Amino acid sequence: MKRNRFFLEAILFAILNLGFVSCEEDKVVSSNKRAGSLSGMENGYEWVDLGLSVKWATCNLGASKPEEYGNYYAWGEVALKSSFTSTNYKFWSYAEKDDGKFKEYKISKYLIEEFRSSSKHIMGSVDGKSVLDLGDDVVRSTWGGKWRMPTRVEQDELIDMCTWVETVKNGKKGYQVIGPNGNSIFLPAAGYKTGGSIHFGGEYGYYWTNTLCVTESIYAYYLYFSPGYIGRGSYERYHGQSVRGVCP
Repeated sequence: MKRNRFFLEAILFAILNLGFVSCEEDKVVSSNKRAGSLSGMENGYEWVDLGLSVKWATCNLGASKPEEYGNYYAWGEVALKSSFTSTNYKFWSYAEKDDGKFKEYKISKYLIEEFRSSSKHIMGSVDGKSVLDLGDDVVRSTWGGKWRMPTRVEQDELIDMCTWVETVKNGKKGYQVIGPNGNSIFLPAAGYKTGGSIHFGGEYGYYWTNTLCVTESIYAYYLYFSPGYIGRGSYERYHGQSVRGVCP
């Protein structure tokens, strides 16, 4: 059963003044399956076959162990940085006007259509791109080979076709995600990063897809989890989130 978690997220992020827009759907999770073993390597990095359409990496990008948080990345950026703000994001310029009541985005890439409302304008050269080019895919850029970021559909498989088990691995909270064939991966609750700070580390997980939100081009889709729930959402592209790679 799926249900909207808009109000929970609104309360949490209002505290942090993030201006986050969510379109999340959640499900209660449980487990009665056992994890399997690793299945192979691609270009020097381990993957697991979960019985889905793609194979999943065993670690977050920037991590050397499954429980490590790894690095945080803005959507479509391939370079590391220490601070994530609306003004230092690669693919747009941003301005607040009228004491912050009006926001203006000038997007240089990945713009489905211009958008105007009483509170914000999204403008730029419409390119119709809704999926990251491989040159802007941080997994392909970092690991090479056939690695890339997951699509929204591939993350949906992970959510809908796998069993999710809350667990602690070497002191780090997260979920063991068990595929239909019994093999599994561990996703740590690494939180997300805005400015130079990590928020909800150890409690929540946020993992980018390579897919732009279809309703507003300042957002991209991601996987979200918290204790007891798995969800889908969209987030402003400049925030730093975890990335877990896939390969054919």
